Amino acid sequence: MGQIYGHGGHGPPPIQGEVPAHAAPHAEQTPEEAVMEAPQQLEVEEEIQEDADLEQAKEVENWGDFFRECGEFRIPPTVLAARRAANEAYWAFDRAMHVAEKKVGRAIQHSLIRGA
Repeated sequence: MGQIYGHGGHGPPPIQGEVPAHAAPHAEQTPEEAVMEAPQQLEVEEEIQEDADLEQAKEVENWGDFFRECGEFRIPPTVLAARRAANEAYWAFDRAMHVAEKKVGRAIQHSLIRGA
């Protein structure tokens, strides 16, 4: 069966301002308790984010040496010349195939007109 109300068949969505049933344990807290928990949770989340940022900074720092070494890498002129020659040969072949396709198409058309 399909989902009812778009919530997996668990009834209608809560009315705006109503506390959902699964949030009931938090509804028993006093406002002071809720305020006291929130900063601690934020501090933990901020600390986790700071640790992640530090790890990322260390990784980037380590990659710096790698990029400096790669910057010194040069492709040999013979490889560049071979790549260019292969590229030109490919495009020459492509142009020749295009011309051949046109000629074959005309030959077929001509033979159909003559009734061959």
